[in-house]
Amino acid sequence: MAGAMTRVNGMGLGIAAPRRAARSAGGFRLAAAEDMPAAARAGASAEVASLLALQEQSAPNPAVVEERAARRARQTLEELRGLQLDMLRGGVADPARLESLARLAEDAPHVGDPTLAEALAEIALRARVELARRRKVLASVS
Repeated sequence: MAGAMTRVNGMGLGIAAPRRAARSAGGFRLAAAEDMPAAARAGASAEVASLLALQEQSAPNPAVVEERAARRARQTLEELRGLQLDMLRGGVADPARLESLARLAEDAPHVGDPTLAEALAEIALRARVELARRRKVLASVS
């Protein structure tokens, strides 16, 4: 019988009401990966990968930062040694060496290791002291 009506006896009898999905405590549910189309899964994966790459670029590895700082400190010590040798030989400090030392002495990188940070600060201070001495000597000669 087309168009026949279903008889309802009391509440909810005769016709099953559609069931609601169980709600989590927050009322928000992520779709399962298998419910997502392949293109959406690939897009989400690419977005996460790009965010991780950006995070790695903005926060360099502390070990890499410390290695660069240690290399810079070794270069500063080499320049200071060269300055000392110039002085022992009775020569005048090489202007290129002084410029290199000035570049190395400014803006020491910040490192997490307190022992390394202290050593770097002391090396930079020594370089600045030597630069000030050489500038004073050069000013008195001129």
